[in-house]
Amino acid sequence: MSLLRIAVQSKGRLYDETMELLSEAGIKLTAVKRTLLVPSRNFPVELLFLRDDDIPDSVASGTADIGIVGLNEVMEKQRNVEIVRPLGFSRCRLSLAIPKNIEYTGLAWFNNRKIATSYPVILDEFLKKNGIKADIHVITGSVEIAPGIGLADAIFDIVSSGSTLVSNNLAEVETVVKSEAVLIAGSKKLSAEKQEVLDELLFRIEAVKAAGDRKYILMNVPKDKLDEVISVLPGIKSPTVLPLADPNWCSVHTVLEEKCFWEIINKIKSAGAEGILVTCSRHRKNGAVMGEIVKLYVHPDRKEWMEIMSRSKAEESAQVTEIVAGIINEVKARGDEALREYELRFDRARLDSFRVSNAEIEDAERLVPEPLKAAIAQAQKNIAAFHSAQLMQPVMVETTPGVVCEQRQVAIESVGMYVPGGNSPLFSTVLMLAVPAAIAGCSRRVLCTPPGADGKVNAAILYAASLAGVEEIYKVGGAQAIAAMALGTESIPKVSKIFGPGNRFVMEAKQQVTKFGTAIDMPAGPSEVMVIADDAANPDFVAWDFLSQAEHGPDSQSIALVESEAMAQRLENAISSHIADLPRREMMLKSLSHSSIVVLDKSEIMDFANEYAPEHLIINTADADALASRVVNAGSVFIGAFSPESAGDYASGTNHTLPTSGFAKCYNGVNIDSYMRKITFQRLSKEGLQALGGTIEIMAENEDLIAHKQAVTWRLNHINE
Repeated sequence: MSLLRIAVQSKGRLYDETMELLSEAGIKLTAVKRTLLVPSRNFPVELLFLRDDDIPDSVASGTADIGIVGLNEVMEKQRNVEIVRPLGFSRCRLSLAIPKNIEYTGLAWFNNRKIATSYPVILDEFLKKNGIKADIHVITGSVEIAPGIGLADAIFDIVSSGSTLVSNNLAEVETVVKSEAVLIAGSKKLSAEKQEVLDELLFRIEAVKAAGDRKYILMNVPKDKLDEVISVLPGIKSPTVLPLADPNWCSVHTVLEEKCFWEIINKIKSAGAEGILVTCSRHRKNGAVMGEIVKLYVHPDRKEWMEIMSRSKAEESAQVTEIVAGIINEVKARGDEALREYELRFDRARLDSFRVSNAEIEDAERLVPEPLKAAIAQAQKNIAAFHSAQLMQPVMVETTPGVVCEQRQVAIESVGMYVPGGNSPLFSTVLMLAVPAAIAGCSRRVLCTPPGADGKVNAAILYAASLAGVEEIYKVGGAQAIAAMALGTESIPKVSKIFGPGNRFVMEAKQQVTKFGTAIDMPAGPSEVMVIADDAANPDFVAWDFLSQAEHGPDSQSIALVESEAMAQRLENAISSHIADLPRREMMLKSLSHSSIVVLDKSEIMDFANEYAPEHLIINTADADALASRVVNAGSVFIGAFSPESAGDYASGTNHTLPTSGFAKCYNGVNIDSYMRKITFQRLSKEGLQALGGTIEIMAENEDLIAHKQAVTWRLNHINE
């Protein structure tokens, strides 16, 4: 029997949701997605994995019989295909967006503007329909960065949660097309066999979709109220009624469509029902999205671990590398002039001077409320106490009579500290970087941070910097700030080592400037947390730890390791409940889309954790100390139910500048040693050289380094004369 060939996307959100749909429709595959053509082992179909924009072509040409793809790709490619069925998932929209600090006056604003997009056909049709004449600039990859780097005035791109727009300082102003996943077919009629398979597939898909719109309800009802409760239940069939141990009560089970569930829930309660339990009529697991928020994996095979652990990777890294290299070269060639241009382009700030004045610091002190000042002071005290304790006394050892070796800690003379702006004013990062630098004794401490469009730096950042003794603060952000500190400009001094977190452009810049002889604290990427929780853990505690990491940015990642599906469900419910009203919900949902809950045997949990090597590791279990003793790869560990990661972020005393992306396997977080060099000294007396000289001569001669040998021999001869 010939197989019905289905073209599907090879990666991304649409891939995940398509695989979930097919799995719930009972279709099992014989291989992993990385194989181009994969047959099902229990249904007469095979999947052809392609890029999304190749799917309409493959279906139109007959290479595939049908395809699952976004409506936006069908509209853009304009191939001879038929939309068989909308599928209701991967919903998004194609929208126009402009820099959020620009006043939008309607569609006429786009006249004579340059618009960057990967969808020129759809955009061109829309503009012509509305009589707008604009310059369409076609870009593949990260369209959202185009306005920020001066390539375009606006963008036309796919929008899902809107978090990518927010993180790039863009505002959505016009929705042009609403898209979702659709099932498409070509113009050629299928054979009778394949049509029969397609009909069965469509039947299964409709059944899965219907299940997703329903709620399964269990409740306890007094027998004398049973008829009254049943009368308000619009069940698909008569509800199931089961006896309970108490002869006066019974258990009622039924399925309701979600659209009417909330309308009748109060009627059920008023009629006398108690102990009402509501669940979705289908439970998603092993890579599927639970409650549309996070992925759940139940006892995955160890072969699957690496895929579960995969971090969110910044797209178009080659493009980022090229952009950052251009910025560094411009700063190297033109210094302050280039910095002014970049600050106007990226931060919308027109600056005459980069250095923050004493008057601005004094103003900031007046603006910071007293409770925040007290909190910053407490955090500074704890950070100072912990880092001061890390200072080492000189080490002096007489290894051989007359041979004295010594090691002394010496501070790096000039350090640069980068404090991000963007989503939050990270004044806590000021303390984490500047307090240890002062304790170490770094004589020049330079801080760069991006200003707002008004040319001012956040008051709390300035206050924290002043409290920590930083005297040189510059209004420069992004990759250009890293370049300035590494190379030096007319205004900003060159430093020996650069510290601090940042976005992908900042991190790329830190990597690139090392070739100019500037050291960096560590390679790093998006922030991450791993939480280990047993069944006794408070799910609300775990949920807030999970969500706190998602607040950092859309590329952040949270992973929870639990011992049972029951705990996984309690945690998922808590996450769903708590995220509902958070102000950064839209951005956090993007972070959570590549986060997960993993159910493992207790014996596997620490193996998984050490392999992942998290930036932050929270151990919320009854045997937390025992598990902590087995940690070998982590940036910072939080032990016990009352040790939230937030404590380390702000005020416990440990440093929150930590290795990410698995680098905790070979790097530690920032500490006092990060600001120091350990210089060794040795002094040999005549007696010492006589005692050790023969050893040195033999070793040097056998390495064929005769000058090394003679440096000793001549001294020994001099002593013996």
